[in-house]
Amino acid sequence: MLVERTKSGLARTVANGTKLGRKSVLTPSMKKRIFDAREEGNSLTKIASDVGLGLATVHKCLNA
Repeated sequence: MLVERTKSGLARTVANGTKLGRKSVLTPSMKKRIFDAREEGNSLTKIASDVGLGLATVHKCLNA
């Protein structure tokens, strides 16, 4: 019964337009900086340190 109530509550929340999960740290300006730096030929490690993000976050942004 507890699982059913949890699932129905989550479904109701999503139906009302609320997004679930953790908020993204990437802003549109960060994404632009990442793409511009990559086109300049910078390495992923350098881009991550310049923007102040983790390497995996930069990699996900470029592959999305």
